Amino acid sequence: MTSCISLPLIGIFDCNNFVPLHFTFAGLFFLSAGYYSYKISNLMYEKKKFFPESDHSAIYLSYNLSYLMLGIILALLVSAVTLGTSFWVTPAIEWIAVFLNMNYFSFINLSNPFYDSVH
Repeated sequence: MTSCISLPLIGIFDCNNFVPLHFTFAGLFFLSAGYYSYKISNLMYEKKKFFPESDHSAIYLSYNLSYLMLGIILALLVSAVTLGTSFWVTPAIEWIAVFLNMNYFSFINLSNPFYDSVH
């Protein structure tokens, strides 16, 4: 829920005119989305024996993608602290992180019919 509310607010409060709000909402978004992707992927991975064999490759891929997403979020944090936002690297990593996040949840929802029953 946090990521659904904070993502649009990142765009509304841009990093040029509303620096504290932009970074607050970006932090909330990336922490909540990263945590949820990590948690749901690990749950599916731990319970993969209860899923059909045909879904195991999608579970492995979502498990690996969640760690990739956490790595990109960490790279974003390091880039924002060391380079700031005026250099092109930080906005590019932020774009990649949002793009991966959106596609990650689309992928696990479309590739695994049991995604909703993991909880």
